[in-house]
This record gives sequence, C-alpha cells and structure tokens, in this order.
Amino acid sequence: MRRPKCDTEMEEIQCEDVTIDRCKGCKGLWFDKGEAESLSERWVAEFIGTGDPDVGAR
Repeated sequence: MRRPKCDTEMEEIQCEDVTIDRCKGCKGLWFDKGEAESLSERWVAEFIGTGDPDVGAR
C-alpha cells in the first residue's frame, strides 16, 4: 500500500491486536475502519505516532 498523501510505501506496525499502516517517509499513520477507535484509549496511539508535525500540517 502507498500513502495517498505523499505516495510513499507503507509498513505494517503491530500494536497488540491491531495492525496499523505507517508511512516509511513522513511516518504518518493510516487506520482502517475501527482501528483508531480501538486504540483511542491506549497509550500505544501516542507511542507509534512519530510523524513530523510540520510535514503533517502540509
């Protein structure tokens, strides 16, 4: 899968029982339906969100 925003290859990150796609370039996250909701109350969502805020703002 390629990230629609920057057209860079994605990698899969396993967080407990949820597989999340992360961009290898900008480190942005892609959640399939229901994944974000299942992590919203877990610390993992902040831990793996290593994206650059300046790139994300663009």
